[in-house]
Amino acid sequence: MQQAGLKVACGASTGAVTLIQRFGSALNLNVHLHMLFLDGACAFRGRGAAFHPTRRPSNAELTQPLETLSRRIVQLLKRRGVLIADPECPALDFEAGSSLNQLQAASVNYRIAGAR
Repeated sequence: MQQAGLKVACGASTGAVTLIQRFGSALNLNVHLHMLFLDGACAFRGRGAAFHPTRRPSNAELTQPLETLSRRIVQLLKRRGVLIADPECPALDFEAGSSLNQLQAASVNYRIAGAR
């Protein structure tokens, strides 16, 4: 809401919806999430509502949390013994800062994209 120029005290709100999909198009087990986020906030005044859009996030604002989350999730899975490193291909080799490319390639190859 701050990026839309609003404060919580003014009664503005934003929202998100998450859908859990359990199967892929071939009825194979493929648990994944679909998420939809509002790109702004709604301010309600009297009987009317006004939508205040936020600015577009920069590439760095999107990739930094992605890299942090993927690294932490892989570390957690390794600690719990759920993820075992493949000695032939311990991680997909992409240049630093291309986490989105790494995750897309891992998905296509049915691999888990690991953080180094």
